[in-house]
This record gives sequence, structure tokens and C-alpha cells, in this order.
Amino acid sequence: MPCNKKKRKNIDKRNSVLDFDGIQFESNRSFDRSNEHTSAFKKILIEFFDASTIHGIKYIRGRPLHEKLWWLTIFCISICICFFQIWSIYIKWKENPVIISIDQKFTSVGEIPFPAVTICGRFALGNETQFEYGVTLNEILEDQILTIDTDLFDLFELTSEICFEKMAVSIRKNISANFKARERQTSIELLESLFKTNISDFVKKCSGIKSIGKWPCKKGLSKILTRHGVCFTFNMLRKTEIFHNNINIYFEDSQINSSGWNSETGYDSNSPFVKNGTKEDYPYRIFTVGKKLQAMIKKYRTTWSNGVQCLNQIRIFVHHPQDFPWEIENSFSYEYGDKINTIAVTPELLVSSSELKQKTTPSQRNCFFENERPLKFFKQYSKSNCELECLTNITLSECGCVLFWMPHFNRSSVCGIKDYKCYTKIATRLLNLNIASASFDVLNKHDIPFKCNCLTGCNSITYIAEKKGSESQYNMIDETEEEEEEEIQPIYVGDGFQSRGAAAAPPFYFNSQIPISTSTKKLPQKKYVDPENFEYLSLKVEFKKAQIMSYKRIAPYQISDFIANCGGLLGLFMGISLLSVVEIIYFFTFRFISALHIVRNINT
Repeated sequence: MPCNKKKRKNIDKRNSVLDFDGIQFESNRSFDRSNEHTSAFKKILIEFFDASTIHGIKYIRGRPLHEKLWWLTIFCISICICFFQIWSIYIKWKENPVIISIDQKFTSVGEIPFPAVTICGRFALGNETQFEYGVTLNEILEDQILTIDTDLFDLFELTSEICFEKMAVSIRKNISANFKARERQTSIELLESLFKTNISDFVKKCSGIKSIGKWPCKKGLSKILTRHGVCFTFNMLRKTEIFHNNINIYFEDSQINSSGWNSETGYDSNSPFVKNGTKEDYPYRIFTVGKKLQAMIKKYRTTWSNGVQCLNQIRIFVHHPQDFPWEIENSFSYEYGDKINTIAVTPELLVSSSELKQKTTPSQRNCFFENERPLKFFKQYSKSNCELECLTNITLSECGCVLFWMPHFNRSSVCGIKDYKCYTKIATRLLNLNIASASFDVLNKHDIPFKCNCLTGCNSITYIAEKKGSESQYNMIDETEEEEEEEIQPIYVGDGFQSRGAAAAPPFYFNSQIPISTSTKKLPQKKYVDPENFEYLSLKVEFKKAQIMSYKRIAPYQISDFIANCGGLLGLFMGISLLSVVEIIYFFTFRFISALHIVRNINT
């Protein structure tokens, strides 16, 4: 009997029960220490099921088997749906960190620059007394190459891209045969001769935007060499503000610095539009749609019959003042005639919050802020300028030359007629792709892949132009034209031009070798103009509306938004709140550690 008592006493020591905050732990000295964690976890899990505020948890314990299975199934389904929805929100937040939304406020046209307007036409290849593309073309087709001046022959080749693609295939083959053996030109000094074109000879009656009334066209327009030859541009930034100093580009400096305006922030709110007639913002801007740019364009009527139709149209570019005009999509072509042609412009303004620059990468927001994407040729970044630079770089790499109108360094060769197939292939391949992310497929080991990486600017203005229509205009030009205020230079008209095929020119072009004027300076002059010898086009460019709709690029989801969305889903499907999360952490950290400590004390 005493032996039995002693034995029972030993058993009680080995198997005693201790209650700790409602949790009963059974002492077992023979208990394996590797199971201490399991024992503590089971005890905490039982308490969690009984005390948790999460819906459905308490029904999993202490119920019949079929009820346990029911609630366990519902709980698992809720967890799966909830976390699937949370994952969807995360993916949406990750893939679309930035969205574009409509601004609730309209923007006045007075807050943005009036668009730059670039005019290209028959004058695109210079004054007829210097170089006439059509005449040179006729002489080449008639095998009179030996009679062509060497400089004119070189100039014809340099500017061949302007009209070459619009010629018949047979004519192109005929011309190409004469240039196959010629070496590329490394200097384009000959193009300077095109810049001798006098603006006043081709554009008249300029008015609006720059001032209320009329103004001398030569004082508001600048000459620029584009893919269409010499063009006249209005309201474009200075050459020194668009291009780097070491870039070769033919662009007559307007001598007007930008004032009160910045490409990133827009116009200075403290800078008046016009104050006492002594200060004005540049690029020019207007505050009402009633103000418009007006000009009359004229060209000498010729009778060339060489199929060069590209010289018989006017092409108008409407673009941002900091962009170089080259994209066909943003231009219109017009025929000469007695109509007033109106272009209505609708700007689209896209702004981005400054916080996006720190919180997102360019690839995430799909745009570049100022100075995030430096260009080799341009000081000012824009999608259009970036695409032109990319096209230039690819043309230089693939063909070994650049086109005469492209910005380039002095050491670059200029493409000739023999390079026509190469550079047209490059342009076709590039423009048929999404140029913002275009890259060339590597067809062989000699090909070099390119990536343009030309995203839009985070703060950008797009001018969407449309033909508003035309209306008849009578008395397009009087029989006399008053010279704009300029010094009258001695003009000698050589017989060489008449001998080069200008038989249709009026007699007064060749009837004298005596200067028209040698002493008259800055006095209004009258000269006879026969309207039958010229073709005209009247142009108006205006804003379509005084108020424009603007767009904002914003981050739709902040961290707080993501947490709120997750909390809403957890509350909907599982009844979990922030305190429920704290409760889970509490039970499976603090309570678990305490329970584990108790188990170890009992077992020891």
C-alpha cells in the first residue's frame, strides 16, 4: 500500500495540470522538447478560435463535424476571393501607376502660346533668279547636263528629296543614272544660296497676332530649311533656343528671345501680355478667338511641264513653337486660288503633377519631364524633336549620310540621289512603326538595332488643326503693290534666267540691265504687278474656341488608397479590421511566446 501511494505520488508529479489565463497545460516530464512548440501552438490556436472577432472562426471549434466542415469551407472560399481581389488591385496599381483624367477647369487660350505656323510652297527652292528646280530637271531629262552650272547641278542633287518621290518611276531612273557615280557632298554651303530668297517677294499682307494691324512680313517671319525646302515660319523660338550651338541647321534667327514663357511652367503669371506697348510675351499669345494670323502667299505663274506637281502646292505646318516642322500628319496642302483658306486650331493641354517625377519612373508614367531625356541636337525636348533626331541618327548609321534638311554635325555627309532607296526605306520602316518605341529588326550581322525611346512630354501642348473651309475673295491683289518698309537694293536681272526656260516671264523681268533703284531708301515704292502673271493664296489661322479642355496626368492610387481598398475587401469578405490584424499578431506572437515559456517550465 505505501508502495502504491509512492507510485501515485510520482505520477502526479509527472502529470500535473496548470491553468494559465484560462489555458490548461498538463505537466509531463517525459514530454519530448521537440513538441513544445506544437503543444503551445495548439493551445493558442484553441484560444484564438474561441476569442477571435473574425467572422466564422469560432464555429470551427466545438461544433458538430458537418457544421465545422461548412464553416471551414465558407471561410476558405472567402479567403480565396478576398486575396484574389486584392491581387487584382495590386496588379492594376503596378501596371497603371498613372492615369490621364479631364481637368475640372477649362483653360483659356491666353495661357498657352499661339501655334507656330510654317509656310512652304513654290518658293521652297529659292528665287527663280538663283535656282529653279524645274528648269534644271528639264535640262537633265533632255540630256543637257553639260550646259548646267556645276553649283546648280550639286544644288539639284541636294534638294532632290523634295520632289523625287513624286516623279514617275521612269523619270527617277533616268535621273538616277546621271548621279550614280557622284560622290557624296560633305559641305552644304550651296544651300545658303537658297536663303537669299526675299520673304517679301512671296508673302504679303501679314496681320494679326504680332500686332493689331498689318506688319511687315519680313519682320515677323523667319526663313527655315525643311524637307520641303525653304519655308517661312511665324512665332517659332530662336534657333539658339531650339538647337545646340554645334548643330548645322539652316534657320534664320528671328532675333526675338522668348520672354515671360517657359516650356515646363508656361507663361509667367506676373508678366503682362502687352504693357504700354513696350513689352510683350514671346512666343506670342492671344486672349480672344477673334484675333488671327493672316497672310497672302503668291508665286510666279510658270508653264513648266515636267510632272513636278509637288511645286504647285502650298503646305502649311501648325506646330508648337519649340518644335521643328517636319511631320506630314500635322500639315495641310493647298492649291493656289482666289479663296480665303482658314485653319482652325484646337489645342490639347496635358499637365502632370510635380510629385510624379519623384514617385514614378518615365516608363511608369509614359512621359518625360524637362531634362529627363536630353537630346543630342535639340535643347528643348518634345516627342516630335526626339523622333526627328532618331530618324536622323538611323539614316546616318544605315546610309552613311543625312538629308539636307536634317540637323547634323558639320562632319556628316549629305545624301544624294544615289542614296534615295536607302533613306526612303529607313523612313518607311520607321514611320510604319510606333516611333515612340521603334526599333529596327536585326536582319543580318551588319544591321544595328535602334530604340528611339521618344515618349511625350509630361507637360505638353498639342495643336490639332483642321481646315475650316474656304470663302471667295475678290480683288486678291491690286494692280500696284506697295513695298514694305525696306531698303530698295539694286536689282539686276540676268539674261541667264531667261535663257534657262523662263519664256513665260513678263517682259519687265528682262527689259533692263539698269538697277530699279540705287538711291531711294526706306520710302514707300509703287511697282506695277500684273495679276495674270502670279498665283495667290490667302491664309487665316485662328483658335477654334476661347476655352480649351485640359487633361491631367495623376497617380490614381496612393499607398493609403491601396490600404483602404484592401481593408474594404477584408472587411467585406471576412469581417477583418485593423484591430483584427493586431489581434492575430497578438495571439501568435506575445501569447505564443508566453505559452511556450510555460510549457517549458512545466516540463522542466
